Amino acid sequence: MLKKRVLVVAVVTLLQSLGAASAQEVGLPVGTAQIQVKRPQIPRAKQAPKLLDYVKAEPQEHGLKITDFRQRSPGDGTPATRATTAYLSFDDTHFYAVFVAKDDPNLVRARIAKREDTDGDDIVILELDTFRDKRHSFSFFVNPYGVQLDSKRTEGFDPDINFDTQWESEGQLTDDGYVVRIAIPFKSLRYKSADVQTWGVGVGRVIARLS
Repeated sequence: MLKKRVLVVAVVTLLQSLGAASAQEVGLPVGTAQIQVKRPQIPRAKQAPKLLDYVKAEPQEHGLKITDFRQRSPGDGTPATRATTAYLSFDDTHFYAVFVAKDDPNLVRARIAKREDTDGDDIVILELDTFRDKRHSFSFFVNPYGVQLDSKRTEGFDPDINFDTQWESEGQLTDDGYVVRIAIPFKSLRYKSADVQTWGVGVGRVIARLS
């Protein structure tokens, strides 16, 4: 629980691969791909964000807004050709992320499937380095229908896909892409006991047909 605490983050927008040095700079494990670095404070949500609030328009209270996504292929590091916006917030019990992914809905790849079956689908990515030690992080992946996959990363090792924690995800196709909402209970994570939390946070997107 983060009651009456402050959450400050080093935010990066994730790519699929990038050199180790730049990943280490922001406190995410080596091998985490990223491009832009920010160190803002994530606002505390007055109420939990709802998926439908983001389907038609941006709500007045929307959390920390991130738009500067870049792409790996084609054009390594160039501005993304499909717009993506991520919104980050938290309350006493949860960390929240909402992704608004623009695209032709007829081209979006997604299936309603069992948990962790996201192969070949478009996905959004949330990565949390809760200790900001540049060695460990929790990774959360969600397809446009809300099908979820999680893993744990440790520097020098393959991602631990056997990691399995409790969290919520939902998604919906829209007229111009899709929207995904993620809610992760703080009790499902490990982090320092401190009034001011400083985390590394990565946000990303994979467009399957372009990968």
